[in-house]
Amino acid sequence: MDLAEKRRLLIGLKADKASEVASTLRGIRQNPTGNSHIIKTIDELLSDKRVTITDIQPMIYYGELSWLAGLTLTYEYAKIGRDDNVVVPSTFEPLSANELHDIADDSDFYEANGKTQNLILVLDKKHKINRLEKTFWTKHAVFELKRRKII
Repeated sequence: MDLAEKRRLLIGLKADKASEVASTLRGIRQNPTGNSHIIKTIDELLSDKRVTITDIQPMIYYGELSWLAGLTLTYEYAKIGRDDNVVVPSTFEPLSANELHDIADDSDFYEANGKTQNLILVLDKKHKINRLEKTFWTKHAVFELKRRKII
């Protein structure tokens, strides 16, 4: 990775908009860098509770940046041969629009003004979203990267 690419990724990881951070994390997950500065910056995102689109394949999923950072960090660890698992306290599995509709009631939709991120915040406030301590297994990332012949 050249200096310009490293700079671009670091700017993306430190962006003000959660959507830009998430896009950068998704890109890094697809092609891990193994760079210590990138890894340190991703580690700092493990406490970022902003809600955004965490995945777009095979459908759109909404969740916290902390969840996506934890997943991405395992791919970075796999790239450098580090076998530590990544634990993200008090997060939730990303939810598809269909799942959101299943757990919401009419008052939730009205209160959220039709915006998905607002809906998630309302549902979380009403304790309708199951928070958990999520452990991301680096062995899974190693398997995936070997399958794709990246490591």
